[in-house]
Amino acid sequence: IGDFSLNYKISADYDFMHRLFSSMKFDIRYFRAYLVKMSVGGASNASFKNIVKKMKEDYAILNFYSKIPLFTLLFKNFRKVSQFLIRKS
Repeated sequence: IGDFSLNYKISADYDFMHRLFSSMKFDIRYFRAYLVKMSVGGASNASFKNIVKKMKEDYAILNFYSKIPLFTLLFKNFRKVSQFLIRKS
């Protein structure tokens, strides 16, 4: 599936995961447990400029993997709104 793409400064991991999952056959199952706990923030949310850059990179990636890239992008970003509303204690 190749290495991380140097074409994407922020979304290289997103591109890599899409290539990985689209290259293999997987059975999708619901798993009722948390597997990963990630911190809020990072390069993609460091500034408004980075958020826009990430959205552009994500859209370019989604054009290869989604039949409805704009809807997928909007849904992906809508799910992250809560990150900006949650404050660390």
